[in-house]
Amino acid sequence: MHRSWPRGVRTATGVILLGLIFAPGSASAQEVRSPVNLTNHPSEDRHPAWSPAGGALAFESDRDGNWNLFLMDPRSGSVTRLTDDPANDRYPAWSPDGLNLVFFSDRDGRPALYTLGILSGDVTFLVEVDEDEPSPDWSPDGSTIAYASRAGSALQVFLASSDGSEIQRVTDGPYRSLWPRWSPDGRLLVFFSRRDTAGQDDEVYLWDPVVGATQRVTNRPGNDFCPAWSPDGSLLVMASTGPGEDRSLRITDLDGHELAALASGFARVTEPSWSPDGRGIAFAARAGDGNYEIYRVTVPGAVIEAGDMASTESHFQ
Repeated sequence: MHRSWPRGVRTATGVILLGLIFAPGSASAQEVRSPVNLTNHPSEDRHPAWSPAGGALAFESDRDGNWNLFLMDPRSGSVTRLTDDPANDRYPAWSPDGLNLVFFSDRDGRPALYTLGILSGDVTFLVEVDEDEPSPDWSPDGSTIAYASRAGSALQVFLASSDGSEIQRVTDGPYRSLWPRWSPDGRLLVFFSRRDTAGQDDEVYLWDPVVGATQRVTNRPGNDFCPAWSPDGSLLVMASTGPGEDRSLRITDLDGHELAALASGFARVTEPSWSPDGRGIAFAARAGDGNYEIYRVTVPGAVIEAGDMASTESHFQ
């Protein structure tokens, strides 16, 4: 199934989006320690995803009554709507060339993953999934899309070829595993799961598709969830809750050692996305009883230096 923008707006819109997506990323260059509010709308704005060149953020919003996809220039704050469907379009993730998004939608009467051509507006069915948090991610070589879908009693991680023709199950068990994210070199997949905590706490794991082994990264009281990679693959950022329901973004190495805690003080913090230049992290957060908005926080220079010195070699031996 294909849909696209009307011909009259396709060329002009495509030129605007092309300039935005592939503009040099400079949104996170300023050393701002406190989170910066990127959206300020009386709606829910969530799931930010940096474009591969760092010049734009895709995100989801229900600002028009249902969830649709939008594109934002973090420097100017300008927002362009990408989808306009009466169904819900959510969880955008970029193709490595920056020309497509994979996303979840319940259009056409079925929950599924679709791809969206940024310039053409073409929407193409990929694979059916469960309605709960599929949170897809496109592999760096463009060949595979990782996602979560319900299998039995819990969400599990799956892989699909980029055309949806081949599907592989990665995780199993009675407890949830979700939010898969490819390492920048495509060698590892990170996700979070309750597989070792009897369904109580979310912890972060690495999976090596070559070895076929899984390794636990975090092991502490509270929840660690929605992990994302630093651009060089040496560090992870994740949303975390700790004692007393403390909420923040934690940056760790691949052994789970904490290097920094950022963006504390929110009622909810989730869905971090590390900018391609390594200097900033976009995330969704809610202050008090307010709505979710998109924020950006600067990564401390000491953390960037620690990442430069960290080993990116696989821990699976």
